[in-house]
Amino acid sequence: MKSCPELAEMNDKNLLNAMAQRAYFFVSLHTSIFYMKIIVKSFLFLSIIMLAFSACEKDEELADKYAPFIIINGENPLWIRIGDTYTDAGAKAYDVDESGDTINISYKLVTDNNVNTTIIGLYKVSYSVSDENGNMAEEQIRKVYVNEF
Repeated sequence: MKSCPELAEMNDKNLLNAMAQRAYFFVSLHTSIFYMKIIVKSFLFLSIIMLAFSACEKDEELADKYAPFIIINGENPLWIRIGDTYTDAGAKAYDVDESGDTINISYKLVTDNNVNTTIIGLYKVSYSVSDENGNMAEEQIRKVYVNEF
């Protein structure tokens, strides 16, 4: 039987050192794998959180961004003789829905009309409306002048 010179030189102390180095290597390797698993799990968790928040942002982008608008019917400003009867011509309100179509929301229109034809002066008839998402239209005002002609 042939003997290996390297093995012959190994004594118990060298053998223990070699075994300790291999044990350290395997423990280090196991620890590295453990931390790598934690890093991968953390990355996956953060990725899921980021996807959830980005999905929320997309929902906000789809929200109604368009305020309704109001069109006043008839003359503006309007002059009327004192004592005559005043009948407001009204207004129409429209909104743009998510598909880009214009829809009539005049049934939601709020009119503030305090014209008094027995007293000379300037009166303002205001029209306001909001859509289902709470977007307010820019208030529109008709000026009505009551005077002697």
